[in-house]
Amino acid sequence: MVTKKLNIRTMNILIAHIHSSKYSETFIHDLIVELNKKANRLIEIFGGNFPTYYRNPGSNTESNFITKKTIFYDKLLSLVYSKEVNYFKKHKLRKLLKKFKIDFVVAEYGPVGVSIYQVCEELNIPFIVHFHAYDIYKKSNRNKFISHYQNFFKTAKGIISVSEDLTDTLVKYGCQREKILLNPCGVDINYFSGLRPETTKDQ
Repeated sequence: MVTKKLNIRTMNILIAHIHSSKYSETFIHDLIVELNKKANRLIEIFGGNFPTYYRNPGSNTESNFITKKTIFYDKLLSLVYSKEVNYFKKHKLRKLLKKFKIDFVVAEYGPVGVSIYQVCEELNIPFIVHFHAYDIYKKSNRNKFISHYQNFFKTAKGIISVSEDLTDTLVKYGCQREKILLNPCGVDINYFSGLRPETTKDQ
């Protein structure tokens, strides 16, 4: 089977994450900056495990594509079925992906992957999920989401892990090792300046 090679410069990419802007999530901010330089178009969605707002990167204007009424209807369905239901939210997400002709989706954190993967599968949009440890190490998250994780482990284009131990944990819970990209979070030292030991004279 021949796999079609993806060309980022022709792609409309959507990145889904939890917070609008969080000072500790520089890795997400940096990814958004780089993707925005390279992709044909980049759209952000954010606002919880199931994102509710969208914006164009670099813009201060954000719009809620999932309204309070939509959330209310899903809560009613959840009461009826005695489990979490996101039927109406997924409908809105589906419309957004179609509106912006999204070619590829990046989900930051496992629970966000849970929110988007079924719609991506329905629309045949490739996606990757970036795990950051708490999303599977934390027992409450694992118990709540593990069945969904195991579903999208099979269909995701790739899974990103931030450590070798996390990679082993993802494999333990059903992800194919060859599907995992190890990408530890690091620091860009170009942001910092100061004395260098090799140029400092002995006192």
